Amino acid sequence: MTARLSLAPGCADVLAEIISVENLSDTPLSVDRVFMRPYAAASRPEGLPAVPNLWRGPHDSWWRLPDGRRFGIVSHDASSCSFRFYVSKSGAQHPDAPFVADAPFDIAPGAVWSPPSPMSALLRCE
Repeated sequence: MTARLSLAPGCADVLAEIISVENLSDTPLSVDRVFMRPYAAASRPEGLPAVPNLWRGPHDSWWRLPDGRRFGIVSHDASSCSFRFYVSKSGAQHPDAPFVADAPFDIAPGAVWSPPSPMSALLRCE
């Protein structure tokens, strides 16, 4: 996968974009979703409770960091993503940030797939 991270001077936010996915295998690659996995740098973040959205999945999710700040992800396109951050009982982070674009589909061996519209999210620490 090729991704682009855009950083602005004087700003802690990062724009993360999925640019393409290449199949390096000799067999077709079946794709259901394309994921970002934004782990928190903190050792034991807590998931923040989310208000349920009955019409579509959440297009943002957040960690609460031990120092009181929050680290999260948000997208402008709620129709193509559904973010859910949680911590398992063993303390492992699960920053699930899948994007869906006309899935499922196959990528032929040696072929490159690019999303038909931007797959991007803003990573923010506040």
